[in-house]
Amino acid sequence: MSTDASKFIIADASARLILTADIDAQDVPSLRNEVAAGLQPPVERFVIDLSECRFLDPVAVDLIGATMGMADAQGIRMTMEGLTPNVRVILGIAGLLDFSADPGTS
Repeated sequence: MSTDASKFIIADASARLILTADIDAQDVPSLRNEVAAGLQPPVERFVIDLSECRFLDPVAVDLIGATMGMADAQGIRMTMEGLTPNVRVILGIAGLLDFSADPGTS
């Protein structure tokens, strides 16, 4: 657990980043470090859960993009879940929706 705003959970071969509140610039370094340390074998699947987010500021979008890049670099399958229409628009503008692997789960 990194901050009150998020949880990073690893269970078996799956990792899940749950964003539940606003992410500010102070949260980002520890979250990135925790995700980087956790996205290692035997993890094969990474889920970014945005079901509690109604809006994403640029810091949160950057964090999501960075963690997606980490998963890609390790060859870990990545999906996003719980996107509200507003969050979907924000991630679409940022160009991050095309990288969500499993249609129907995001």
